[in-house]
Amino acid sequence: MTTPDEKRVKIASAKHALRRQVWESLEANRATALEAYPDNVFDRIPHFIGCKDAAHLLARTPEFKKAKVIKVNASLAQQELRFLVLQRGKQLLVPEPMTDEKLGFSGASQEKSDSKESQVPDDEKQGCESQEEGCKSQIPPAEKQQPAKNNDEVANFDSKFTFYFLDPVEIAQKMGKTGDNDSRKNFLRKATSKKGMQQYGSKVVFEDTTTSNREIEEAQQPSNEQNLEPQSLPFIDMVITGTVAVSRNGVRMGKGKGYAEREWDILLRNKKVSLENTWVATTCHDLQCFDFLEYGDYMDESHDLGVHLFAKVPSGEVVRTFW
Repeated sequence: MTTPDEKRVKIASAKHALRRQVWESLEANRATALEAYPDNVFDRIPHFIGCKDAAHLLARTPEFKKAKVIKVNASLAQQELRFLVLQRGKQLLVPEPMTDEKLGFSGASQEKSDSKESQVPDDEKQGCESQEEGCKSQIPPAEKQQPAKNNDEVANFDSKFTFYFLDPVEIAQKMGKTGDNDSRKNFLRKATSKKGMQQYGSKVVFEDTTTSNREIEEAQQPSNEQNLEPQSLPFIDMVITGTVAVSRNGVRMGKGKGYAEREWDILLRNKKVSLENTWVATTCHDLQCFDFLEYGDYMDESHDLGVHLFAKVPSGEVVRTFW
């Protein structure tokens, strides 16, 4: 009889193997599958070639068109989707990029900012340390890589979840009068960049008071950081998340840190999303897609987040799953 702990370990191991399979496949086909930046795909949400085309495919779906409020992750692969949300007059919610320290992992993260707005010029990469954004990271050999800890193994993570809420009406007011449509597009693109979200968005901070007493005490401390109360955030009609691997039956896995699941959980407990009324979607390259992945082998029902639909390229297909 398999214990719950043994099952979690088995699922984590299967996920790690599948992620590595996808990352290796993408790297082997880098010229046709991956954008130049970042310079390696391991431990990242892939910045795949055609991600803008995939974004427009997803934006043409009835689910996207009907949604009024959409949460989009901060990865490069979904940057065009953040722009399209605002361009189509919808409200946008973007999570602040999380770090290993916030999640309770020890040591430096191998993630080098998926939220980087554009490819870093070569002259900015010279002389960088491996910990800095835009620098090359070392890819350990397969036999030395350890499975990324799943979110069941994380303890004492940061109790604060920060998001940026962007309203196209408010942005238009801040933008003022612009000369032409191109100027407006450029302004909206700027608003969806990391710096732009901080400049034009409203900061929303959720406190997770289900963790430790220390965190509960901290949560009770007054804060001047947020400028939009969590209860004022509207209900989210669609969540668009990054993915490393996804299947036609709705199994999805990120890079192994549990970011999307933790964000979903805090929004669910605050009644800002629901499984019945919130669509979950993603975009990916064909090399990231599988026809079928067994739920019990790759998803922990207690927390893992699947997807209802996804758009993939270069096949140009929108897949609606059974999740």
